[in-house]
This record gives sequence, structure tokens and C-alpha cells, in this order.
Amino acid sequence: MDGGSLPFEALALDGSFLQGVLLGRTRRVLAGRLTREGVFLLTAPLQFATALNSVRLRLLDRGLGTSEVAAFLTEGEDLLAELCTVIEPGRGAMMEARNRGFKPGKDAELAALALELGVPVLTSDGDFWGRGLATWTPENLASYLESKGLG
Repeated sequence: MDGGSLPFEALALDGSFLQGVLLGRTRRVLAGRLTREGVFLLTAPLQFATALNSVRLRLLDRGLGTSEVAAFLTEGEDLLAELCTVIEPGRGAMMEARNRGFKPGKDAELAALALELGVPVLTSDGDFWGRGLATWTPENLASYLESKGLG
């Protein structure tokens, strides 16, 4: 990173963003930009697993065969593993996430990770808004990067 061009050094990625990385070019390009800028991309175990499972179900619904889906997911899992690091949050952070109204599950786990590491959440939905966590949407982040000449 070039000495403060971005207001964060890491981002916690939610499952909807991870799905977008696997299924669409725009989110994949955004994740690539961030890693080139030296931003650490992190996620929680349940977000990672849920994203892969959701993509699997979507591909099956689209009529892809099970062997095609399995091959896609193998490549997708490798891509996500290259882009982001999966970290399990500690118990104290999990308690803090629950105190902020997150029910046990994938959102609480990601919120706990963000709280524990003091990083914002990159999310495509509103599940994290209004709970004392910094959040970015992919669209806002892409605009920000472009305004800084990083897009």
C-alpha cells in the first residue's frame, strides 16, 4: 500500500461478496485491485463455506451437471484461498458480536472477526449496518478506489 492511500489495511469479506467473486467479473476485479494495493482480505470459516455452498446450489439450479459444478467449485475454492485468508474469531469477539445483536451463525462470526481485528466489513447486503461496524459496499469501494486513482 502506498502510505495511506486507503483508509484500511484489511477487509472482512462477507459471503455475498465471495459469491460475487466466484460468479461475476466485477467483484473478482475489485478483489484483485485490493490485493494489488496490499489490502489483506479476510473472511470467517462459515462465510467461506456458505459462499461455496450457495454457489453450488445456484449452479445446480442453472442446470449444470454435478461434475461440472464440482470442477467449478474446486477452481473457485482455490481462487478464494489465493485472495483471502480464513480466520476463526476468538470467544471474546464472538461475545461482543452477540452483544451487538448478531445471532450465532455466519454473520456473527464475521462481525466478531471484524471487531477482533478492527477492520471494516465488505458486504453486498445490509446485515452489518447499524451495529457499530464500519462497512463498505462493493459499489462504494469501487468508486472510492477510482477517486484515488486506483481503479
